[in-house]
Amino acid sequence: MNPIAPRGFNVVILNSEKFLRDNLQTLEPSTASNVRRPTRLSTIVPGHIPALDGLRGIAILLVMLYHFSMAYIHAFSGVLYQMSNIGWCGVDLFFVLSGFLITGILCDAKDDKRYFQNFYMRRVLRIFPLYYGFLIVVFVVLPLIHHFSPFVRQHMGEQVWLWTYLTNFGYCFGSHDLAIGLNLAHFWSLAVEEQFYLIWPAIIFLTKPKTAMRICSVCMGVALLLRIVLVMKHANPLITFNLTPCRMDSLAVGALCALLVRTNISVRKLWKGAGATALVAGLAIVFMLRHHGESQAENPVMQSIGYTILALFFGGILLLSLYPSKSNFLSWILSCPLLVVFGIYSYGIYVFHNPMTTAFNRWFPVKSLATEFHSSSICLEVHVLCSILTSLLIAILSWHLYENHFLKLKNRFVLKGNRGVAGENHQTKSDYPTANGPKRIVRELGDWLSRRPF
Repeated sequence: MNPIAPRGFNVVILNSEKFLRDNLQTLEPSTASNVRRPTRLSTIVPGHIPALDGLRGIAILLVMLYHFSMAYIHAFSGVLYQMSNIGWCGVDLFFVLSGFLITGILCDAKDDKRYFQNFYMRRVLRIFPLYYGFLIVVFVVLPLIHHFSPFVRQHMGEQVWLWTYLTNFGYCFGSHDLAIGLNLAHFWSLAVEEQFYLIWPAIIFLTKPKTAMRICSVCMGVALLLRIVLVMKHANPLITFNLTPCRMDSLAVGALCALLVRTNISVRKLWKGAGATALVAGLAIVFMLRHHGESQAENPVMQSIGYTILALFFGGILLLSLYPSKSNFLSWILSCPLLVVFGIYSYGIYVFHNPMTTAFNRWFPVKSLATEFHSSSICLEVHVLCSILTSLLIAILSWHLYENHFLKLKNRFVLKGNRGVAGENHQTKSDYPTANGPKRIVRELGDWLSRRPF
């Protein structure tokens, strides 16, 4: 997900104060004899929660930090080095979010008579215009005016992987000089998500929630076992990192979270379970980083069990961010308007940022910056920051000048049974923190700070 998952149907709580007032007995011990049945998250009025956009914002920032600093990573030190080195895991966070959000849509829309048609048309309108528009520009328009056209013609056959959403398979089993040369290798994760969309709607439609949860558990176990076997056989690390069967545990964890919030589990039990999962998984990640060398995705420990542990950690954090309380510090942090902005435009940022790396290296050259700041660390930080902000600007322009025209058509394919999904991508500009310029961002930052839980 990756960044392509929708945002308006997050099954969470906008009015925490009202929820706490209406469900006080379920959140605190009660001595009353007529204690009500514990309230489930699925019974809460759904709406858009900024914390999930903030999670997506963190995911895209991690990915950009990794890609923009990859060539200079050893010039970093301390926490910044570790963040840059493990930035690849932002994709895993995208997968968990996609599994959660897409499964939420599908579960709530099962009674829609046009379940499959509406779901797929909404996905097509969200994903295809930017993705295929980008490929048309790169492989049709630019070769007519740019000197790299001989390179494109030389590797013309490799385009099939990109046009068919099979980049992850092409990256493992075919020639991928084209994807590497044009910095399009990151499209492998979009391919994983698209393959997930082809299968998962039918599974949710044909199964009951408990059966779907068992399927999620099986997917997690199969992916983990498959990676362990491949690592023991010394298989190509690209296979364990890129192929959908090896990465479906992250999507399954997100899907399982979406199913859990629709069960009879109380808010308190779900929150405690999520906290314990995040804590144990987080400690396991720290242990792996400290005792098993580098945090690279190719590390055998990370390849085998690490991806699953990361997915469980992100799943726990996701559920904790939904806990309906004004004292939820995590939810407050994730609701920071700056993170939300990056989350809103994460799909466009993801598509554009890596292909622009060459241009960013030319526009914000590290060597020139080093002479200005007399510090290799500072010049790299400035390079990465300028690249990140420019990627955001390009994504904003793409959204308002191009993508939004297609998204308006989504109103013709509303999933009627999906609570809150009608406003999935919010067509009005007022829904975006950047729509009214910096003044609105400053105002929202002020409102956010006034709601701090301490």
